[in-house]
Amino acid sequence: MPQLPGPPPPPPQAELTWPLMVHEKRLNRAEAAELPEASGFGALAALTGKAWLQVARRRIDLTRMALDHRGDQPLAPVCGQCNVDLNDPFVKERVGVWHGGARLKVYQVGDIRQLAASFELQYDIPNVPVKSANWMQWLERHDAYCTLCVRCALEKGFDPPPEEPKIQEAKALRDGDNSDAEEEDDQANQDDEKAD
Repeated sequence: MPQLPGPPPPPPQAELTWPLMVHEKRLNRAEAAELPEASGFGALAALTGKAWLQVARRRIDLTRMALDHRGDQPLAPVCGQCNVDLNDPFVKERVGVWHGGARLKVYQVGDIRQLAASFELQYDIPNVPVKSANWMQWLERHDAYCTLCVRCALEKGFDPPPEEPKIQEAKALRDGDNSDAEEEDDQANQDDEKAD
């Protein structure tokens, strides 16, 4: 029977089975010290830690940009959830939660973590640098901000906006707390005495 050719010989194998795997038995201490280590777990752990840190920093930057962009949002004349405005009868009469008025304020109602993750997937962020204009458009496209009244803000668990200064002064006078007025009078008297 004729001799048939057999399978080709296997290709030569690399010295290490995985490029990131370090065999400490084959390296002396000086060579092992030069390799990137992460708490003694090897180069893979170092790369994983570095990647995690880059993602964390990028998402912190995205969150900061989102908070800064909230200040640029225009204040709507009505609440975005319940459509209450300054001319609503309950607001005018200062009934219940409306004792300080509607107190409209722009809030960040979108989940920034979810929006950041979807933004990174859409724009292939690890491979492409983040552009702040794209991030701002992404937030606006997904309605991340909304003008809310005091009642809707409390229902959603947000801190209510502070009362207007005029209302705080009226409450202080009504409650008999006029310490600020007394301090101003004392300051005026001291100024008059110095002038004489």
